Amino acid sequence: DPLINLVIAGLIITGGLGFMVWFDLATQFDKKKKRRLRFHTKLVLFLTAGILLFGTVSTLFTEWHNPGTIGNLSVPEKVLVSFFQTVSMRTAGFASIDYTQARPVTLFIYILQMFLGGAPGGTAGGLKITTFFVLLVFARSELLGLPHANVAHRTIEARTVQKSFSVFIIFLMTFLLGLVLLGITAEGTPRFIYLMFETISALATVGVTANLTPELGKLALSIVMVLMFIGRIGPLTLLVSLADYQPDKKGRTMSDRTIGILGLGIFGTSVLTALAKQDMNIIAIDDHAEHINQFEPVLARGVVGDITDEELLRTAGIDTCDTVVVATGENLESSVLAVMHCKSLGVPRVIAKVKSQTAKKVLEKIGADSVISPEYEMGQS
Repeated sequence: DPLINLVIAGLIITGGLGFMVWFDLATQFDKKKKRRLRFHTKLVLFLTAGILLFGTVSTLFTEWHNPGTIGNLSVPEKVLVSFFQTVSMRTAGFASIDYTQARPVTLFIYILQMFLGGAPGGTAGGLKITTFFVLLVFARSELLGLPHANVAHRTIEARTVQKSFSVFIIFLMTFLLGLVLLGITAEGTPRFIYLMFETISALATVGVTANLTPELGKLALSIVMVLMFIGRIGPLTLLVSLADYQPDKKGRTMSDRTIGILGLGIFGTSVLTALAKQDMNIIAIDDHAEHINQFEPVLARGVVGDITDEELLRTAGIDTCDTVVVATGENLESSVLAVMHCKSLGVPRVIAKVKSQTAKKVLEKIGADSVISPEYEMGQS
């Protein structure tokens, strides 16, 4: 029934997009709060559409002449069933075909789709499509010899790439371990592709089976239940634990100190060059990629972005710095916001550069520990 299939598919897709995407899309219907869609929302929608299109077309291609699945259906019904099955592999576990009748290559495509899963913050399980996208962007940067993982005029933080690799490795190792244990404990000699299908279905909390579940013994079923539990809380718990980790600042030597530099103009570049000679750990943020790329060899971390974005400062690791130099004296508003964000993040010492005495008084009022005005001081000397 097209109505039932499309309604269920729509609910599955909606659940797999994630709450952040929902809220962002909801603002488009409120004239007072309407704003441009976040990059995360655009990325999730693009990846979701791409995966659904790939899955639908590949299922049509591999099962078109298979009488056990869609071979005997009309063309519109073939498209509907192929689309529904691709959507179902995201998280739902509904089935409109007999998976034991599907070709092994089709099952393998479904396994890949279940492995990728849906978007973060949604009801879907799996690795998460945004995590996979980060790995693809990083692989591209490595192949091209680029210093950073850049996409759409944005730089993906090195820490984000590290988290993505950690989640991917743990998810993959859990899948392989579960596959081995299920193969050992399963009674009889089930086909290997069915074992893979069953394992990833449990780990990605999808819930489909190639009629293998009823044939499993108690021990094998226990493994399936454990995989479902791990798949539901594992990656999320891992991300939370990684996000909460903060390096210990106690007992560090001078060479272990971390200095943040916000803005790589003439002044910021001079400060960076001097600190690099002292073997300091330097985190630099600037809105021009060429400035960051120029000093890549001496940076502990370089980020292309807006220094007035508090969330960017946090993800860049500014909250781990001993001292931050706000080197954007040309724009008082940017300096004010940057200083305020650094203090709210708990930076022990914030140094700001300004061009006038008035700006100096403003920054001192909002909490800057030291304010310097090279132009004014040079004029006075």
